[in-house]
Amino acid sequence: MAKILRRKIDTTLEKRIITGLIVSKRFLNEIYPLIDFNYFTNSFTQTIATWACAFYETYEEAPFEHIQDIFNTEKEKLLEEEGTLIEELLVSISKKYSYEKGINIEYLRDQAIEYFKFRELQIRTNNMQGLLLKGDTQGAEEELNKVKNVQKATSSWVNPFNAEEVKRFFEEAGTVFLQLPGDVGEFMGPIEKGWLIGIEGAFKRGKTWLLIEFAVMAMLAKIPTVIFSLEMTLRKMKERIYKRLTAYAMNIEEHGYIKYPCFDCKLNQTGDCDKVERKNNLTLRNYNEEMPEFDINMEYTPCTWCRENSPREYKVGSWFRAVVRPEFNETTVPKSMEEFDKMFGHLLRIMIYPRYTANVSDMEHDLDVLEQTEEIVAEMIIVDYAEICGPETKNSTGVQKEDETWMALASLAGKRHATVVTGTQVTKEGLEVRKLQLKHTARWVGKIGHVDAFYALNQDEFEKKAGLLRISALAHRHMEINDTFSCYVLQQLHVGQPILDSEIMKEETG
Repeated sequence: MAKILRRKIDTTLEKRIITGLIVSKRFLNEIYPLIDFNYFTNSFTQTIATWACAFYETYEEAPFEHIQDIFNTEKEKLLEEEGTLIEELLVSISKKYSYEKGINIEYLRDQAIEYFKFRELQIRTNNMQGLLLKGDTQGAEEELNKVKNVQKATSSWVNPFNAEEVKRFFEEAGTVFLQLPGDVGEFMGPIEKGWLIGIEGAFKRGKTWLLIEFAVMAMLAKIPTVIFSLEMTLRKMKERIYKRLTAYAMNIEEHGYIKYPCFDCKLNQTGDCDKVERKNNLTLRNYNEEMPEFDINMEYTPCTWCRENSPREYKVGSWFRAVVRPEFNETTVPKSMEEFDKMFGHLLRIMIYPRYTANVSDMEHDLDVLEQTEEIVAEMIIVDYAEICGPETKNSTGVQKEDETWMALASLAGKRHATVVTGTQVTKEGLEVRKLQLKHTARWVGKIGHVDAFYALNQDEFEKKAGLLRISALAHRHMEINDTFSCYVLQQLHVGQPILDSEIMKEETG
């Protein structure tokens, strides 16, 4: 019986390369010209690679929807152990991935190219040694030339005028990696891989909640996601994720409902609207007065007619509605998480560090371990948060330490072809202002030079009670921003919902 080659050092990466060949036409487009089946050290990965490439040669597509049919046709020709290994791998792929989804194509391409270079050198070196032992110097030289040829084939230089490069540009332009829903998604714009995004806010303004929202939305979009937290314990982080996914309520009030904020119009609240479309004739408060306490028996009705029909006359405000939610407890939460585990359990991982103990290099190491042990390659990386990371170089402090951290985070995004989102604090002056500016960035304003996008969270005490948050854009490398506009976001953090609804509005100066 032929021996099935299993080399632990190569298996994990070879499996990921095979996954790319099965799932992604984009990956095949780039890797197919470089493949030599001898690069695969395991016979079962070599077999699947031949199937995938043969399918691509015939149909110019990845064989994702057809790979099981190919296996069923070919399995009688396989040795029992090889067939078992292939079947296990195909089942794992079908559970974890969908066509063109779930794989960090750019990062896998870089890894595959480096692996092919390594295998080419390894193969040619072994061949050269054998030929030299036989005294065949000409044959050894020919092997050396073959090494030079593969180095040329895997060159990273790009001719931007090449027809394939132009075609790839427009294909990629039509895809969106991630975009948050509603107006907040329009305000922040499409998010691309390789970006570093900073979220600035004062203490207790919801930075961690927004970072978790990025993680959850990425996970729901089938994007492999990791959260590195130096801010919270594992228990508190799990609690927030469970709340966000279920919207179940802890310690439900005696009346049995939760106050959910909803958009309203200030002119409706103050009684200054005389439109026939207004939903009631009651006055909730005078202008600049405190909000009254919500009472489920109040006859007052929020009105957003102008929001949809006459936006220029709409003055953004918020009121509440009563919503009954299940209780957050040891019975309800596990049932819900069981379903999420089935659908998304392979897409989200959390790593907790004590404050100031882990730097970005430590995170890279743990990402490598995650790839090796669970075959999860993160495309969305959340770091909560930058200031409490450990120094990148020993004994670095102050501005040097902060600059190195932000440079390392930007490098992490680029090398991993992943989006990195992190939070940052504001200055003492920033704690007092209604709207944050770049000058309120804490510790090292030079971090703005390392980010692709930088947003601020604004909220005064009135807005906090009203369940409103204002997100403003401070910097963006790839699109124009208008700092007179903000995105108003409704929140109910008691049930873990940082974005219930959103509206882009020009900020009032008064």
